[in-house]
Amino acid sequence: LLTRLRYDVGVFWSQPGRMLLPGSLEGAPILDFFPWPGHFNDDSSTITKALEQRFERYKAEVVTPFYRDYFCRFNRQIVLVDILGAMQRGPVAFADLQLALQALLPVFHYGRNSWWQRLWRPHIERVAFVATKADSLTLSQQRTVLEWLQVLVGSAVAEVDSAVHQLQQVVAAVRATEYGHLADGREVLRGSIEGTQRAFHVDYLPAIGTELDAPIALPKLDPPHANEPGPVPHLRIDQLLEFLLGDLA
Repeated sequence: LLTRLRYDVGVFWSQPGRMLLPGSLEGAPILDFFPWPGHFNDDSSTITKALEQRFERYKAEVVTPFYRDYFCRFNRQIVLVDILGAMQRGPVAFADLQLALQALLPVFHYGRNSWWQRLWRPHIERVAFVATKADSLTLSQQRTVLEWLQVLVGSAVAEVDSAVHQLQQVVAAVRATEYGHLADGREVLRGSIEGTQRAFHVDYLPAIGTELDAPIALPKLDPPHANEPGPVPHLRIDQLLEFLLGDLA
């Protein structure tokens, strides 16, 4: 059910995460628990007690070590925000994306580091909020998505210390399109869709301050051909790396 909610419905706040990506815990008894309706709760119930015990064990033996081993020593962070993916799913998924952001950030520690914090438990000093799939959008549409990104993370960044360096940007790790214009001056993109070169643009993208009342339609772009050696085409990945790592050079 959780897998269907995540991949078929587009729910972003999908918990517990190891139910979706069990890895080495595939089939392990520690994942044998599930939500129990509140009106059925009874402290004396054997089922209720068993589920509570398994959930507490999951937090103690899976969640806490994972956070300690993989996240506690980071001092730079990138938060990928799939705004276009949420808009493709529709209004419910878009609202759930904002909920997920608001719930995620309080988990981490933000702020400037003293020398001993850098050694033992560093805070996150730089955080980049990044909307992806920028190559599916014209330049003016990218500005619109950047405004949506600022709105989505606006309430969430209240958890981030004001001394922390922040970046909000729209990027594409692999760029599959080029900018163009029609004869009447309208912006378009040029790229390959199902093996055919086309000029296109996303028809519906809600303006900032309006409601998302229907899913948007994004083209399925073919990846660029690697005809010659050199860097993979991208959008603003260099700016992102400069923000995260430039002070270390």
